Amino acid sequence: MMVFGIIPFVGTSIVPLLQAFQGGQPTGVTATSAQVQATAIKEELQARAKGFELVLQREPDNQTALKELIATRQQMAGLGLGDIKDAIAPMEKLASLNPKDVGVQIDLASFYTQQKRYDEAIAVLDKAIDSNKEDFRPVFAKAIVLQQQGKTEQAQPLFASAADLAPPELKERVKAQIAQIKTQTPAPKADSTTSPSTPSTDRSVNPAATPSSESTPAKN
Repeated sequence: MMVFGIIPFVGTSIVPLLQAFQGGQPTGVTATSAQVQATAIKEELQARAKGFELVLQREPDNQTALKELIATRQQMAGLGLGDIKDAIAPMEKLASLNPKDVGVQIDLASFYTQQKRYDEAIAVLDKAIDSNKEDFRPVFAKAIVLQQQGKTEQAQPLFASAADLAPPELKERVKAQIAQIKTQTPAPKADSTTSPSTPSTDRSVNPAATPSSESTPAKN
């Protein structure tokens, strides 16, 4: 489904439409027509969200509606038409319905991380780790959360553990992603109050960069 990626929600056909008026207009498209398109997209997303909300009022445990509502609200947030925090409540509901699904739990942790609710993200991941000791994914996700907070010393052994737990067919991919994550977390600039060895507090590493949380098997 998504986020720690753990693959982020992939936009529907609405996303290519937005590219027509993001970063400049293509030839022949006026500002007015772009505004009309933007309004139409906004109305479509709002209507979709409302439709799924109505379904959930009748069927609170309808997982298809929950997933679609989460995806729609995430799209809206990505387009500046809403806030990502609006997707957290249905994500929490979906996670509560799937307590043994590691991928769903990681997705919930990813949403918390996007909101900088790090303690809640770590709590979810710790529970997933305790229940799935041979699965590298929650270990990898926790390492990313710690790395995002600048807690690199705590993250390093978890990255190593995740690489060790990863199944053979994913081991090299995991190692490559770990290396990429580390390069995307630059060391802080030295100044009069900060030593060169101060851990980075950069938040730019995207937790959605981890291997898929839905289909990746745990190491046997």
